[in-house]
Amino acid sequence: MHTFNYKVVWILGLPSAGKSTLARSLQVRIHEIGLGCLMLDGDELRAGLSKNLGFSASDREENIRRAAEIAHLSAKSGILSVAAFITPQEVHRNVAQFILKDVPVLWVWAKCSREVCYQRDVKGLYRKHANGHLSNLTGADGEFEDPPSSFLQIDTENNDIEDSTNLIWNQLFCLDKPGCERGGTFRQDKVLR
Repeated sequence: MHTFNYKVVWILGLPSAGKSTLARSLQVRIHEIGLGCLMLDGDELRAGLSKNLGFSASDREENIRRAAEIAHLSAKSGILSVAAFITPQEVHRNVAQFILKDVPVLWVWAKCSREVCYQRDVKGLYRKHANGHLSNLTGADGEFEDPPSSFLQIDTENNDIEDSTNLIWNQLFCLDKPGCERGGTFRQDKVLR
């Protein structure tokens, strides 16, 4: 019987840092063991439920609020959620943390340098920004505040997708004894590097 230590995995980071790729990889791995999960992707949410929102500070906050509310409902129904959102500033993280305060959440920072994100430019956002067709892009002229050290940091610039997925997987099931305590508490200070 597989049980998760967390009800929500929230992956955040710059555009093109690998958040969605990592979330999809985790979702596939979860399905391979016969369990389900709800994947919440920022682009998909903005194409549907949040299509009326732009990228102002208040719209970004509302988008995160909606995602956190869905993740909360999912968790209360016993379904793991894997969320992939830029979640660029502490104020956005605070909104999600407040909504998810009674739910065990694994906060993951898909950490990647701006230079590598520019090179990857999966959706062409940085190119659009450079050509003057997009403003307030997180990582360009939009601010991204590094999350606290208590978040699981995954170096998506230097780790491949399998290794990155394994880091989250080990926390979900408490397989990686250093840094993982029963009850789902992740302690970054105990992780061996």
